[in-house]
Amino acid sequence: MNMHSADPQADPGPRAASFFQNIAAAMVMTDNDWRITDVNAAFLTLFRREASDLIGSPVDTIFLPSAATAPSAVAAG
Repeated sequence: MNMHSADPQADPGPRAASFFQNIAAAMVMTDNDWRITDVNAAFLTLFRREASDLIGSPVDTIFLPSAATAPSAVAAG
């Protein structure tokens, strides 16, 4: 079976989506405002989160947690 389309205008969407969801590397997609639009399974596993908790959130909330959720604040809590 030929995985490459002879038509250069063919929609790569389904193959790209499959690649994104199945790659072993944790990946996140954002819009122009740095809000999360999609995450793959590896990302969800690594960060132990649900996609529904992340979609629409600013990406920095994952990498720069607020003071209320920072490990030192939780330990002191």
